[in-house]
This record gives sequence, C-alpha cells and structure tokens, in this order.
Amino acid sequence: MKDLTKQQVVKLTLAHGHSISVWDGEEWQVKKSHDYQEVMEAIESVDVAEIRVRDKDGNICGWAMIVNGLAHDEEVADYSGSHMYALFEGA
Repeated sequence: MKDLTKQQVVKLTLAHGHSISVWDGEEWQVKKSHDYQEVMEAIESVDVAEIRVRDKDGNICGWAMIVNGLAHDEEVADYSGSHMYALFEGA
C-alpha cells in the first residue's frame, strides 16, 4: 500500500474529476468542492477532518480520515471506498 499525504490525496482526487466535502466534527465546512485551496484550508482548520469523495455523478465513492500534526505518512489515518482504494493501491 502506498503512503499518501493529505495533499496528494486531495490533488489526485480532484484530478480524477471527483468532488470533496470536508466534515470538521461539527459541520460540513466544504460541500462537493473542486477547489484545492478551499478543501485544504478546511482540512487544516481542525485536528481531525473527514473527507467524503463523490464521483462526477454525485455518488459517494470514498471516505478518508485526516489527522493533522502527524508525520506525513500517518496523516491519512483511515479510508474506504473504491476511489480511495484505487489511490492507495496505486491504480
């Protein structure tokens, strides 16, 4: 399995044409965004952020938990979904 940083996960996800929503533990700070800067600012505004990935048709195809402040190879603490598995397996 590849170790990807949060930046790589966001860039690769957006490059595939998917959108990202960011949950900060209380609310969806960002919903269905295609803007790298907006997504990264939301992720980095909290200690733990969850991202939800949707494909071009709006279907949920992945999820990841990002823990800020850890070593780069430990930032993505957990993930699931077809898109995330493809990213982490190098497909």
